[in-house]
Amino acid sequence: MTQHTIILIQRKKAKNSRTFMDFNTVALAIEEIIRLYENFLQEQNPNARNINYDIADLNAYIDRFEDIGCLVYEPGIQAYIPHDREWIKSRIFNHLKKLSRR
Repeated sequence: MTQHTIILIQRKKAKNSRTFMDFNTVALAIEEIIRLYENFLQEQNPNARNINYDIADLNAYIDRFEDIGCLVYEPGIQAYIPHDREWIKSRIFNHLKKLSRR
């Protein structure tokens, strides 16, 4: 089932650091958060050929945002359900766990 998902991020205290991204599925939204972290790592380590990280590193990156959350569309009630930072972290953990089983 496709669940339209909107990620809401406020990177700093400044309100003008707010942004949003929307995706057709929760999985695509979660992949984008992971991609944001990997891009951040590449910017911090431009000469590194390989960069390793674990879930604690990724969670720490997420915790650096002033605020992060997402809205997931629930067709049964025709409304968006809000989810917080901890929900996002658990979805990322489950997503990476599934990838590691492949």
